[in-house]
Formats: sequence, structure tokens, C-alpha cells
Amino acid sequence: MDGRAKVLVVLLAILPIFSMAASGQALHDSRDKTVSAPNRSFDKMTYWDAMTRCGMAYMTIGIHYIGEAADARLRRRDEAAYAVADKLGGEATDLSLALFGAALRFLASDRRISAPEARKIFGERSKHYEPRYKTIELAKADVNSCQSVYQTCRKQFPDQCSGEPAPK
Repeated sequence: MDGRAKVLVVLLAILPIFSMAASGQALHDSRDKTVSAPNRSFDKMTYWDAMTRCGMAYMTIGIHYIGEAADARLRRRDEAAYAVADKLGGEATDLSLALFGAALRFLASDRRISAPEARKIFGERSKHYEPRYKTIELAKADVNSCQSVYQTCRKQFPDQCSGEPAPK
């Protein structure tokens, strides 16, 4: 699947989540597990919220690289640059989807709610992170922290964070 097709598939999967109305539940709840990490940007944040934030950072990076891939192929006719950017964009997109999945699993299991209820809360919270990453540099800065948060998650809560690739 080329980069443009991946972006389209991801956007079609994610956009309905973003457009859902918030449920009656609060974004943060006493039942939510929180990150206990030396990294200040994620310390005391709920795991599902941290995974959402990391997913949005990877999504931003993926969209950036897939845009670069399209430019390389369509405007510059540079197949080597296209291949590199398409690969990086695909990897970042795959990681964002894995992190979004972990966020939904955490939210549903922590609060003992159904998947549709979790998607409503998740969708409302992910809108909060959309404007956070106006530049690729901001997204990359958070991605560095996401690696340690995800590794901690895999050690402490393997049910919610197992099976996904660790962020790179």
C-alpha cells in the first residue's frame, strides 16, 4: 500500500472518532491508571491520555512524511526520496494506530466501560492534542518521551500494551 492510500485509510478510521460528541463522563477519572515515569511531560498523566498524545504525535509525523513522499514522487520525480519518506510515513502511521488501540484498551478496562463509550471519551480527548503539533519538531520532541512511557506500560500492564510494536 503506498503512502497516500495509508493516509486515506487512517484518516477514514480516525475522523469519525474525532467527530463524536463527548460522553457524560469526565476526561479523567479516579479509576484511571497513571504514568509514574521520570519523564516530566508524562508523569502523573493517565496511561490512556499519554497513549492518545503519543498517537497524535506519531500521526503528525506520519502525515508529514507521507506528504513528503507524495511531493517526491509527483513533483520532484525522485523515487529514492519517495521510498524513504513513504517507509517512514507508514511506520509512524502504524505506530499511531497501535498507540490509539492501547489508549482505547486502557480507557475501557480502567473504567469498565464498553468500547463505544471509550471511543467517545477518546475522541473528545484526541481533539485536545490536534492543535498541539503544529510543527514536526513539536511532534518529534514528544515522540522521544513516548518510547519510555510505552516501555514502562509494557512492563507494568502487559494486557493493555502487548502485541504492539514499541515506538522508535
